[in-house]
Amino acid sequence: MKIKNFYIYGIIIIASAFVTIYFVQKKPGNIQPVTKTSEQVDLNKMPKDSIHQKMMAEANQTPGKNNVSPDYQRMLSEKKTAYEKNSNDTAAIRAYADFLMESHKLDEAIALYDKILKANPKRTDIYFALTFAHFNKKDFEKAEALTKKVLSYDSKNLQAQYNIGAIEAAKGNKGKAREIWQKLITNHPNSSTSRLAEQQILKLDTK
Repeated sequence: MKIKNFYIYGIIIIASAFVTIYFVQKKPGNIQPVTKTSEQVDLNKMPKDSIHQKMMAEANQTPGKNNVSPDYQRMLSEKKTAYEKNSNDTAAIRAYADFLMESHKLDEAIALYDKILKANPKRTDIYFALTFAHFNKKDFEKAEALTKKVLSYDSKNLQAQYNIGAIEAAKGNKGKAREIWQKLITNHPNSSTSRLAEQQILKLDTK
């Protein structure tokens, strides 16, 4: 089953830039989980100089010894140490989990995100992060359950509403995905999420 032709809201850290971004801009056309952030970066509109091109190349690679900068490795070590020194500090847990997520260590990241939820079971940002992780593990049922959990706390959350459609699309339920996205567009015609839904509906007919 191909799942990479649709986008899902979640979170990710770009190793080379050390900023949280909307994943929709990291890999255009993909379904990935993203949460609300203070900074939105459009990689497609970055300058074409060597520095920014290197950033884009690294962002699309799986981090490993051969393609992760020493700065990233240092920061990962720092996040781990900070977590180990205070394993109950949710900020330290979150920072370390996010880096593990970027390193594609999904099971380790999931365990840490779950720990945060035990301390605060209504952390919407953590549900989005977990949705991303389980989606990439192709556990769509779990991703859907987590998204519905967000909606149980915040029924007007447009990103979560959109994600339900994205998950249906990934499962192959194009009709259901179109129905969900069309409702989002009708109810919130001027939102960035509805514009994204419009784009994804068009892609449904080309897959």
